[in-house]
Parts: sequence; structure tokens; C-alpha cells
Amino acid sequence: MACGGRLRHMHLVLIGCLASALSQEAGWRALWRTGEATAAEPRVSSLARRPTFEKNSNLSQAAKRKIVEKWELARAGRPPPTTSWQAVCPNVKHMASSHLAASAEATWRIKALQSAVEAQTGSGKSLVRRMRRAEAALAETTSALSVDLSERGVLCGSGSLACKVTASMPNITICLPPVAGVISSVVCEPYGERWQQYGGPLGGFSDSGCAVFDAFAIARWLDALRADTPFLHSVSDHRLSRLLSTKPRRMRQVATIAEAEAIRVRLQRLRSPSAPIRLRRSSVEDEVWHLEQLINETLTPARKKLQGLWAGPGASAGAGGPGAARRTSRPGGPLRGRGQLGGRGRAGWRPGLFDTCSVVGAGHDLMCGAMKGNEIDSATAVFRANAAQASEISNPTLFNTTPFKSDLASLLAQRRGDARRFGRRTDIRVNCLFSSRAVSTDELCVISHAWWARQWGKEDFENTRRKCCDPAAYQAIKSSYRTSQILNQSREGFPFAFFAGGVIDTGDPSLDSLAKGSGGNALQAALSLCTNVSLYGFGLHSNGPTEAKRYMHSYDPPGLCDREPFTYSHEGTAGIFRAWRTDRVRNELLLHILHALGVLRWAQ
Repeated sequence: MACGGRLRHMHLVLIGCLASALSQEAGWRALWRTGEATAAEPRVSSLARRPTFEKNSNLSQAAKRKIVEKWELARAGRPPPTTSWQAVCPNVKHMASSHLAASAEATWRIKALQSAVEAQTGSGKSLVRRMRRAEAALAETTSALSVDLSERGVLCGSGSLACKVTASMPNITICLPPVAGVISSVVCEPYGERWQQYGGPLGGFSDSGCAVFDAFAIARWLDALRADTPFLHSVSDHRLSRLLSTKPRRMRQVATIAEAEAIRVRLQRLRSPSAPIRLRRSSVEDEVWHLEQLINETLTPARKKLQGLWAGPGASAGAGGPGAARRTSRPGGPLRGRGQLGGRGRAGWRPGLFDTCSVVGAGHDLMCGAMKGNEIDSATAVFRANAAQASEISNPTLFNTTPFKSDLASLLAQRRGDARRFGRRTDIRVNCLFSSRAVSTDELCVISHAWWARQWGKEDFENTRRKCCDPAAYQAIKSSYRTSQILNQSREGFPFAFFAGGVIDTGDPSLDSLAKGSGGNALQAALSLCTNVSLYGFGLHSNGPTEAKRYMHSYDPPGLCDREPFTYSHEGTAGIFRAWRTDRVRNELLLHILHALGVLRWAQ
């Protein structure tokens, strides 16, 4: 029907015009929204709001406590239904490109993009040549992505279940298949909070079912990571004042960088023999004072740790694990020059310090397929986060003063897996404290970026408990990262380092989210310090594109998504769920892109 005609047929004309105007992309958007609506996304209930009581309530304190405990139990969830690894692993697929040789061939792609970004400030034949090379790299990346996404089989498959991957300089767009079974498949975390156990439909992760990634932004992000060290290297580090200026105070925030700088100058005066011995300091200044001492005093233990990693054959226990004999320096050695291992005031940190690095998560891939423990341990340095594959306790009396000694022993044993699959070594761990105590002097403990967002004196983190179903004793175990607490342990021989924030505010939500999590901090640190990075135990699990996507830990029995609907009490809590789901899906896609670009090797 032509888009014109008499007035009496206008309603038919309008209907025909609207129908013909629907593009394929608009149709996908409509299908994804329809799929989201029919997939019963969680609605509202009363569980997200803590019970409150009137001042003149007749309830006793014990009765109020029971009501709150009942609410906490209902909100936290319950142990999920489980299956066995024997049932899970046969369905796990692996990408052929995850092999070392195949991954090494992809590194030219990110180098071509970095070269194009660098040339954008110029002009002429050089710019044209580099842009053409970048276009070729992007085309090859999209082709590799299509194969990888299909072979992994978590978000995409083959045929009608294949993802649509396109490139338009400098963007890479990945659209998930607009198939009802994919859209309604659930994203969940079986051992998370109650709402994570139930999860929600994949269809709500975006309006169109597509995610766009800026390849030039990734290239600039990687350049920035490799332009500076990931950790504070001294009290004169130019990033310290900025970090201090954003850290909340007890009564108010440090208002400006100048104010933070003034605090640091005053503390330098305190350190000077010519300064007055007694100065009245605020509580925040006390904390900063401890921080300055801590940064200074951890330089020597950190340098010793690095010397152990570079010692090669016959290294001390500080080198850690059976892979020590394989760790040798490159010709000429990387130990010379200002700011390197022997450098003064920097504790030896510098970009590209290590040749090969393993970043080890706790995902299901470690339990399925070939055993990669020896491969993990053979790297120059091994990075982990939180409690996964906990090290043996260096000091048997370390936990004698905590009421949770036996509980901690059981918990740490539970987090240790078969070394043939998980490896033995941990050289650098983000968030290493258990019940406020470090476990091993063989590990460099990294204080995560989230520390700078916590109020002075209230830097408490939990890296052990499962939110749904750990025993009550585990729920009570928290770790204090106060400066005085860390300083005392540093003086006992445990090395520490502060993550300086990596690269934030890139404009890409997936890249920015890496600064929020401990696993993301470990990955950013490795990309900065290492020439070649291999990633183990990361990503979602699924039996196929139309099946549930589960975030699972290798040290837990495989959990299943809860099929009993869970609802929220207000839009704020529902918003947290939607953000969590989007992060999970986008981060899965981001790992695919970083692997296809040759930034890292996603080992499976």
C-alpha cells in the first residue's frame, strides 16, 4: 500500500507505513523487550527493607531481634539446589583460540589499534597507513569473536543462535541472538544473596540485546595501564594526593587535593627531626600518618618479594612453589635503571616487569577440562584475589587471638583445591586478610581500590563468606583494613601494597567496573606489570545459549538457579539487580574482546 491516499483510508495508510518502517534492529529491540516482559522479571516485596519498630512498641528486645533475624535469613536466602561436577563438566565447551600459540598470533591486533590511536594526533601517509592496518585488525577481531562466542557456547551458539558481530571503526558491536529461549534464559549466582540466587532473564541486560565496545578506548586504557605502576611506589607518588582527596572522613570529606597535600606536608614535618615533637592532629591525620609509615615500611618487604620472584633456580621460599625453577630473567636482566627492582623509593614496581603472569580466578573452568596447575605455576608471577586457593599459614599461632580460629582453619581448607588444577603458588593476592590477619609471608597482599572509597577507620572487607549459606561463625568473620592494623602486620613481616586505582572514567562501563572488584584489580595489576597475561577461572557457565548462565566457584558444589520467584521492595533494589546482571553479561563479552584483540589469553 502506498503511503498516501484519501482521508477516509488514512488509518489504513498509517498502519501500512508503520509496518513497513520497522527495521531489523527495531524488530530486535521489540523482541528483546517482549522477551523481558514475559520472562517474569522480579517485582517488589517487603524483603529488601529492614524491619523497623515504633518507639512505643510493646515488643521486647528479644522479640525484635528474632524478627530481624528472620528477615535476614529470608533475605540472605538458603543453600541452593546442587548437582555434581561430573554432570557439569561434559557440557562445558572451550575455545580453540585459548591455546598459547593461537593466542600469541592475535597480539598484532591490539598493537595496530594502539599505533592508530597514537597517530591520530598527526596526519599524512603515516596516519592513513596506520588506520588501514587498524581496520584490518578490527575486521580480523570480529571474525575471531564470532568463532570464539560460538565455541564457548555461553551467550551464543551456531546457526539461529549465533551472535551478530559487526565493526565500524572504532566500535565493535555484539548482538545476542533474538531467540525467545536466549532472551528468557536466567542469569544467576547460586551462592549469592536471595535475589542473585533467583537472578533474572538475560533479555533485560539491554534494550536491543546489543553491547558496543570502543576498540580505541581499550587501546588507550591499556596504554595508560602500562604507563605507570599499579601500586603506590612511595609517599611522593603523584597519585596519593588524589586518592586521599576522595577518601571520606568521619565528619566530612577532605575537600580538595590541596587540603590532602597540606595533611601530607604536616606529616612530613612530623617525621623531620627539626619539627616540634608534639602537634595536635585530627583522627584523620592520625590515619594518614599511619598510612605514610605503612607505605614507607612496606617498600623493603615488597622489594624482597620481587627479588624472590626473579631469583630463578634455587630461589628461597619467598619465590613460592615448584614453578620457581622456570622463572628466569630476560637477557641482560630487568633489574637495572631507576624505578626498577633496585630502584630507590619505588619498591621495584615498573610496567612490564614480568614476562609471563597467571591471573587465577575461582570459576568453573578450573574444574573442567585439562589440568592447568603446572601451567599456572610456571609463570613468572601468579595473581589471585580473595580466598581462592588459600596459602598455607606461615605462622601457626597467627590466629590464636581470634575466637574463630577453628572456623578459619576449616574455611581456608575448604578454599584449597587440587594443586594439579588450581596451581600451588600465589605471589600477589588482592584482599588477603582473614579475620583481619594475613596468612602467608610468601604473598604480597594488595589493598584493593575499594579501600579508598571507605571511611577512615572503617575499612572493613569480607572475602570469605558466601552470602546465602555459610555457618553463623563464618558470617561473623570480617577483616579490618585499618592503617594501624595493616601497619602492625607489616612489621611482623607480611608485605603489603596499595592499589592506586588503575585506570578509571574511561567511558566504557565494563572497563570502569574492573576498578570496583578485587578480581578486576588483580587483572589490571597484571596487565600493567606483565608482558604476557593468561587468565584462568573467569567467566559464566552455561550448558548452552538457551540455558541458565551461572556464576559459580570451583570450590563450591555446582549450584543451580533458584526457580522460586523472588521479588524486591523498591525500585532501588531492583536497580541493583539490573546493574549486576548487565555487569555480568558485559564483562563476559569484554573478556571475549580482550582475548580476541590479543590483550590477554583467556585459558580454558
